[in-house]
Amino acid sequence: MNAMDLSRVNVSAHLPSLSRLSGNDPIPPDIVGGTIIAIGAPSEHCDLEGGGLVVDFVPRGESSVRRLVLGLNELGMWVEYDGYRGA
Repeated sequence: MNAMDLSRVNVSAHLPSLSRLSGNDPIPPDIVGGTIIAIGAPSEHCDLEGGGLVVDFVPRGESSVRRLVLGLNELGMWVEYDGYRGA
């Protein structure tokens, strides 16, 4: 796929998964319309498959920072943690 193709793909409200047992985790709705504070891989070693992806965000109309942590591998992505960021 080239950049032009990627600029036109639709965004799904679910994480991709090839596993029929677990289904597809939905994207937590609080992140949509929120403000992204940080996004990236965990800075220290943790036991997340695929290295994981961490997104810190403030939901629209709130002031507390939430954290979404995604695990990933060749079979898909899933929500490892969806809650408030620790101090």
